[in-house]
Amino acid sequence: MKNNLLKVLISFMVLCVALFISVACALEEPEASIPIAEPSHTITQKSPDELPDKSQDEVPDKPQPSEPLKHPDAGDIITFGGYDWIVLDVVDDKALIISENILESRAYNEAHGDHTWAESDIREFLNGGFLSNFSPKEKEMIVETPLVNNDNPWFIDYVTEHDYPGYRTPYGGDDTKDYIFLLSLDEVMKYFGGDEQALERPDSTALWIRDENNKKRIAQHVGGYTISELYTASHSVQPGASFWWLRSPGNCSSYATFVSGNGNVNVYGSRASDYYGGVRPALWLDLGISPVQIHKPKPTTESGNNPDGINVGDIIEFGGYDWYILDASDGKVLVLSVMALESRPYHKEYEFTTWAKSDMRRYLNGEFINRFSEADRARIAETEVINNDNPWYDLNNPFYENYPELKPIGGDDTVDHIFLLSIEEVVKYFGDSGKLSEGPQDSMSYGFNDQYDERRLAQHVGGVTGYIEQYWETVTINAGDLCSWWLRTPGGGSATHVGAYGDIYFEFMGDSDVYIPYIGVRPAMWLFLT
Repeated sequence: MKNNLLKVLISFMVLCVALFISVACALEEPEASIPIAEPSHTITQKSPDELPDKSQDEVPDKPQPSEPLKHPDAGDIITFGGYDWIVLDVVDDKALIISENILESRAYNEAHGDHTWAESDIREFLNGGFLSNFSPKEKEMIVETPLVNNDNPWFIDYVTEHDYPGYRTPYGGDDTKDYIFLLSLDEVMKYFGGDEQALERPDSTALWIRDENNKKRIAQHVGGYTISELYTASHSVQPGASFWWLRSPGNCSSYATFVSGNGNVNVYGSRASDYYGGVRPALWLDLGISPVQIHKPKPTTESGNNPDGINVGDIIEFGGYDWYILDASDGKVLVLSVMALESRPYHKEYEFTTWAKSDMRRYLNGEFINRFSEADRARIAETEVINNDNPWYDLNNPFYENYPELKPIGGDDTVDHIFLLSIEEVVKYFGDSGKLSEGPQDSMSYGFNDQYDERRLAQHVGGVTGYIEQYWETVTINAGDLCSWWLRTPGGGSATHVGAYGDIYFEFMGDSDVYIPYIGVRPAMWLFLT
């Protein structure tokens, strides 16, 4: 009985399993009207290195690789060889460039004497030591350039016509082929905006060219030290506007022309052995070999953010004279006459005096100021003038116990409309080499010269000095002559002055005696802008 019951249960369980399998199969089988498509391609497994980079999907606007850089235009600034350069000209695939800044200071020619560009030390340096700074690829881009080295157009005919005996004629010398060079007079006038006809010697005896393009020619020195084989001591050069050499000869073959710190083109030149002359290399670059990076917009000569359009270093006309702007503050500008307007004694009597008691002060704030119109006089500010003792000398020196009249005491401070600059102001506005604060190096040091001499140069408007009893005659000064000019700071029984070659004198007696009639006058004043 039990066995029959067991058989029935087993049969029932087998039937249930069979029924379950049948139903499951029926659910998985598709309908006949929906065919199963065969795959149209083969799927293969890729390695991780072959998988697409999905990180780009997160930056849908990423730019495509840029096209090769276009050639620069004249006026652009590019980077090449680690320096920044201004593009002066572009011809086909070649660009003429000049360093944006003055890169260093060194003599045009170490030994003083006759020279030409072809024989100069600076040419040897530029095409030797300086050229070696560039990589082989960069050197390949620098084009060997034939240079025309003309005579100085201002002086060559003048010297020839007058047949000066022994005068070293300003010949340009042989033409050369160079990789790196300095600009010539003709090139600086061509590329920095100016009338090339201005290089034809004018009727006047002007020694430099000053025009509306001065700002374009101003260059900043990167700073550092002067480099010279002949001078054992190097001199610090402060960053700021400074003069830079041209390759053309100056008034004679021992001088070289230059662009001054205020942008004047000095055709007279400076001694080629002056070791503080600035260097702005120029070269032609082959742009077809490799593109260059243009990293700055074209430089502009706009007046910047100054709403009055006036900046330090500008030259303005006021009262019939030209004036340099030395400083600006609170709606006023400090100005100094561009030229020495006349020559006269600091004081008519040979005696120790101070600025407060000098004839020069009375003249400037009397006869001279009255030359201006009433409207112009209203613009001249009354200024507190500080009259310090001469900082060059040790006033505690026992020497002054025996000669108290020579003690360079500044005297009382004053209030003036028009004044002369002090020695401190000359150093502040024309460049500080540190020599004033160093003081004299020996008992015979009555002044100093430095790398800022050329900034202090001044030409005379010309004229005749008044009769001076001590000289028994008048003195004639030619228009355009370089001249000395008075400062208000006392010397020692004398007054200080800037020499005709830009050096500064504090002599006790002699060339800066207060009654000397031929030292020039460059008035200074603070002007209201409106």
